[in-house]
Amino acid sequence: MQDKQPRVSQPQLGALLKSWRKSAHRRRGLPRRLTQKELAEGADLGLSKYQDLETGRSRPLITPGQAERLAALLGLSDGERTTLFLLATRGMPETSEAAHAAILTDSQLLMDCFDPTPAVVLDVAWNVVVFNEAMAAWFPFVRLPRANILLWCLSHPDAREQIVDWSQHTRSWLGILRQAQETVAGHPDVEAIVERVATDSTLRPMWRERTDTQQDIGGERFALQLPHHEGKRVEIAIQVLYSSGRRNHQVGVLTPIP
Repeated sequence: MQDKQPRVSQPQLGALLKSWRKSAHRRRGLPRRLTQKELAEGADLGLSKYQDLETGRSRPLITPGQAERLAALLGLSDGERTTLFLLATRGMPETSEAAHAAILTDSQLLMDCFDPTPAVVLDVAWNVVVFNEAMAAWFPFVRLPRANILLWCLSHPDAREQIVDWSQHTRSWLGILRQAQETVAGHPDVEAIVERVATDSTLRPMWRERTDTQQDIGGERFALQLPHHEGKRVEIAIQVLYSSGRRNHQVGVLTPIP
């Protein structure tokens, strides 16, 4: 497991924060401008940490909770709040329950359109959000509570038997996991997978021997030998798509290659 903590330098964020702070009192109907100290204390950041944000000096990412409090103190619009999250947390803010339900409904409709091609929607930590019947037929584990694609691919005995050249593909998956440690630093589900890797006798040396990262596996080809196909070898290409409505979700489509 790496000890490296991601650090970034974003003068753009600093300029925005300074501008938002200077106009926050007008947005919220306050008698005077907010000070850096008031914002730091209200967002539970600490004064020096907030000052680092405004000056654009290198610093660790802030948490979603801190970003949420900061957005409220500054009186940000929905668009500005999203910008703050993208720059300061490298993630998207949570949507309301109603909006989330609408997105899931739309996602399920999209999944059903792909039948009989397997398709699945994953969150930022590869937890299964929505899937179609073809995906469940190929990979029954997606029906289980808190099913996680990456965890299954890395550690489940079935994956190691059913994915041809499993060890070769695993190095790519570990690169994706390392990338996630930076882009969604501190996410509990990501850290849980890292811990699982660190305690697995097969995965641990593979994790330690390399430090490269990878964005996703879109466009790669795999060979599978699944019970659904009576163990016969099936070649697939994986396409990864990103929803405009919920950018921290990804759509995976497993297209069979004739």
